[in-house]
Formats: sequence, C-alpha cells, structure tokens
Amino acid sequence: MYEYLIMRRRGQQETEIHLDGEGEPVTIGSGPDNQIILDDPAVLPKHAYIAKVSGHWLVLGYDAKGGIDLTGTLTTPLELTPGFRFAIGSTKFELGGDAASMPQFPGPTFPKEESREETIRKLHAAMERSETELTQVTQAQAEIASQLATTQQLLKTLTEAPPL
Repeated sequence: MYEYLIMRRRGQQETEIHLDGEGEPVTIGSGPDNQIILDDPAVLPKHAYIAKVSGHWLVLGYDAKGGIDLTGTLTTPLELTPGFRFAIGSTKFELGGDAASMPQFPGPTFPKEESREETIRKLHAAMERSETELTQVTQAQAEIASQLATTQQLLKTLTEAPPL
C-alpha cells in the first residue's frame, strides 16, 4: 500500500511526503536535523516522529511538552489510519493511503483558518479585556491598601490607649 503524509501550512501549497513502507521513522521539529522542519515557535527542535510499528503508523512526541494536537487535546502517541488528521504547532497533517482503506469517518476536522483581519480583531479584543482586568486588579489593590492602613491605624490607637 502506498502511504503518505499530507502536510498543510498556512499560506503554502499542500505537500505530500512519501512514507517508507518499512516504517523508517520520519522526524518532525524546528531543528535543522529533522526530515520535516517546521518554523514555528510552538514546535520543539525535536518535536515528534512518525514510525511504522507492527504494521501500524504511529506519531510519537519526543518530549511530554511537545504534544500532538488532536482537536485541542495534546496527546501522544497516536495511531494513524488513512485520513486521520492531527496538528503539530500550526501545521496540519493527514495520513493518506489507498482509497479502499480510507475510514468512513476520516478523523477530526480543523476549523477554517481565519483571515489576518479577524486574527487582529481577536487580539485587540483580548488586549482590551486584559486592560480592563488590570484596571480592576489595580482598583482592588488600592482598596486592600486602604483597608490595611485603616486596620494599622486602629491597631495603633488600641495599643496606645490606656488600659481600662
């Protein structure tokens, strides 16, 4: 069976990578010594590898911090079947193979990539929320400082007062 990995990167043409039928591992990471190099700050230098083990393709992370995204859940190892989709950083992957072996339900789908303007709008909204929360925290700190000063003044008054 001819098996391949489909790689989809934002703003680039889809790439098909042939997988060795003998299961020779394919390394993925941001480091230059990988077969698939991903220029992405979310990707570790040695992030993951794909290997055929006992007739099954698996994707495994080198490090617990270097998870594989499966619709928002970081996990490793994953068993791959033709049509199964996963992501490493912002790069999406799909295992391809003979059409006859494609599962009826080909794994999770990823949300449509949003436009640059939509991303900027969301970042501005997040920044405004952060500024509002920071203002609230600053106001709460001022209230706590005022209560502390009142408590200290009360304590001073009580300790300086003559005994009853």
